[in-house]
Amino acid sequence: MFLKREDHKLKVKKALGTFVKFLLFFLVWSSGISLVFSVYEKPPVIAHNDAMLRLYWEAAPLAMVVVCTVLAAYIDKKKITVTITKRPLRDTVLGLVFGIGWISSVVLILISLGGLTFDSSSRVSALPIWSLALFLNAAMQELLIRGYLFSMVRRAYNSTVAVIATTVLFLALHGGAFEVGLVAVLNVLTMSIFVSLLLLWTEGLWAPIVAHYIWNMVAGVVVNGIMLADDYPSMIQVSLHGASLLTGNAAKIEGSIVTLGINLILVGVTLFMLRRKHQS
Repeated sequence: MFLKREDHKLKVKKALGTFVKFLLFFLVWSSGISLVFSVYEKPPVIAHNDAMLRLYWEAAPLAMVVVCTVLAAYIDKKKITVTITKRPLRDTVLGLVFGIGWISSVVLILISLGGLTFDSSSRVSALPIWSLALFLNAAMQELLIRGYLFSMVRRAYNSTVAVIATTVLFLALHGGAFEVGLVAVLNVLTMSIFVSLLLLWTEGLWAPIVAHYIWNMVAGVVVNGIMLADDYPSMIQVSLHGASLLTGNAAKIEGSIVTLGINLILVGVTLFMLRRKHQS
């Protein structure tokens, strides 16, 4: 009985320690960003350049994640490492294949169902800068969610707990989905699970970053099919038609049941490949 009680205390202590470290990492990051933007939100040299200003707004949070990751690794005496990629070419190709397949499948299905039509197109100035800004945004999200925090929880427990814990945080950062409806919430949840499985399969963050970026770039800047920050431009204007279950309401295609179906397929594919890898 005494041993069981001691074992229970150790488990509680471990859980509390992991939770505190998880929470502190996020609070230090968010507090650092708030401090930076409160002091220097719009650098004068780029204050009137929308594209450069957005690039700065995406670069600063990413830089803060890197700082927090390095600091946390130092405190943990490098027991927890974050791997960007072990096989750059393979991970780039996988990220492109999954990202392009992901967004193109959703768009093509919506077009075939009559739920999406193209209205007009326009030239986007400074497109490379907007594209880089979105890439930094995807990198920031992946490094924040599936970087140190994922590795820390995985080391303390296992991959399943790490996926669950970081998915909860990912949902919290996309809280607007709860205002749109259940499908939008499920899309955020399944997207996080898919990208987490891709991370476990490739053993690095690069493929998830690329896939995440492709989704945001094509769905947000090439076509105005998802909700990005208001200042992001769109090359092609689209209209969504039909029932809200198909169109996604305010979340656009990220609230569509078509996206949920594709997300579930991607979860199935990456889970199959991960299990196959472990079996071999």
